[in-house]
Amino acid sequence: MKVSQCPECQGCPLARLFPENNLVPPQLGPSLRLEIAEAPGENESIEGVPLVGGTGKMFNALLWKAGERRENVSCANTLQCRPPQNVYPTDHAARSYISEAEAGQAVAHCYDKFVKPLLNSRPWTRIDAIGEKALRTLTGKVDGILKWRGSPLPLKGESIPRVMPTLHPSYLMRSQEYIPAVISDLRKGLQVPPEYYNTKPSLDEVQGFVATKFAVDIETSRFSEEIICVGLSDKPYHAICVPFRGAYINEIRRIMENAEEVTTHNGLSFDIPRLCKALNLEWKHI
Repeated sequence: MKVSQCPECQGCPLARLFPENNLVPPQLGPSLRLEIAEAPGENESIEGVPLVGGTGKMFNALLWKAGERRENVSCANTLQCRPPQNVYPTDHAARSYISEAEAGQAVAHCYDKFVKPLLNSRPWTRIDAIGEKALRTLTGKVDGILKWRGSPLPLKGESIPRVMPTLHPSYLMRSQEYIPAVISDLRKGLQVPPEYYNTKPSLDEVQGFVATKFAVDIETSRFSEEIICVGLSDKPYHAICVPFRGAYINEIRRIMENAEEVTTHNGLSFDIPRLCKALNLEWKHI
């Protein structure tokens, strides 16, 4: 169906500017899990189904690796027709085809006529926001998908988290190192665990860290590579950030000397060698 033929599209600036655009309505599955991406691409526009192009196939593979099947979930976009050159109307580059004011109107129109009724149509237990535009539309967060991906959030106007933001497959095609993170996002639950992150521990608190099995991560100066602080975690969702200065250094040395098992990400090539050199410590576990 052309957007010019869709009653719900009447009044949308995109439908007025591009009346021959094809409508890509939501595709419903049997479960209470909903996937909302950004906008249809070329394949989606031709087939009239969301998430079926190259990025859609990649997303389906990620969903499968996360333990879910595409045919079981519902899929939609924040926009129901393909924008020119796949440039989202609120992007700066879209000023070549739509004004800033009408861009906002178009996104709001699609939300009011399609997205909001979809959100209200079922008691969705989980909604995956795929990409920054979906994050903004569903939660109102405007400070970036990289900040919020993997963090359970409530829908706008709600208080209970049921939205899981994650990166759009088009982003993964440029930065494939994030693929495991997206699989983790799609797999993880929505319950927010209790967290304790001590970013300014006292010396007494560091002296009380006596675990021999823990995770470690260092932060260094961008220019000098001098160690600024050392992050330590002996149990999930608990961590302290120990400044690398003064009497704290002796405590960090004690902790490392007593270590029996250390978990670290890429630490054997960077974190551990630099930390041991700074502490004048021979790392016994290498």
